[in-house]
Amino acid sequence: MGRLIGTTITFKDAAQKPVPLSLTVAGVAADASLPAGVAGGLAPYRLMTDHWAAAAAANNWKTGEFTAITLLVDSGPNVAGVRDRVQRLGFQATATGDQERAFAELLSRLRVALIGLSVVALFLACLGIANTMYTAVLERTREIGVLKAVGARSRDVMLLFVAEAAVIGLAGGVIGGVVAAVLAQVGNSAVDVLVPVLAADAVEVFRPDLFVAFAALALAVLLSMGSGLLPAMRAAAQQPMKALHHE
Repeated sequence: MGRLIGTTITFKDAAQKPVPLSLTVAGVAADASLPAGVAGGLAPYRLMTDHWAAAAAANNWKTGEFTAITLLVDSGPNVAGVRDRVQRLGFQATATGDQERAFAELLSRLRVALIGLSVVALFLACLGIANTMYTAVLERTREIGVLKAVGARSRDVMLLFVAEAAVIGLAGGVIGGVVAAVLAQVGNSAVDVLVPVLAADAVEVFRPDLFVAFAALALAVLLSMGSGLLPAMRAAAQQPMKALHHE
């Protein structure tokens, strides 16, 4: 693109009676300088005003000249000042930073909603594990009686069911981590398509973290063990003779 600097390019607008406009390329701007999804370039305001007047005269246009104007600021700290000056002139002004902040606010609200859903999902998962373990204790009452009859202690039986609950939590945590990593990649791809301004800067909105993944896995195991503790205590409290005669 740099080799085009200094060359003259002639443009024609899409009017019924186009007015050719010859411009000299003075530089190349990043895509982030333009509105998302809009292809084009940046030109001085006075130049474009004169071109509009010529095109309006050739096509008998009576409406206003522009629906929007993009201003390119020389540095980031000056954006707020330019925006305030434009607003004082009576125009509506939005900056790229405003779009990013609005998107970040939307993500923060989405994060709170996802946390709430996660808490509800964890609660339901704990209830499901507890119900599964209670059912396992009822179905394996005779096995518990056999274990105690051959010398297994109550603590051994309780640890057996707690370990089973831990394995369920470990399996669920691994599956959940893999699904979360896949959904993060899908989410980043969707952001790249929907928000080209952020995609140009290669921003990862959903970023998997290895430490968080291990912490979530450990939490899943601990919650599963806690959910299976009461059924395990019930299994440990079984009397061998009653358990052996259970149908």
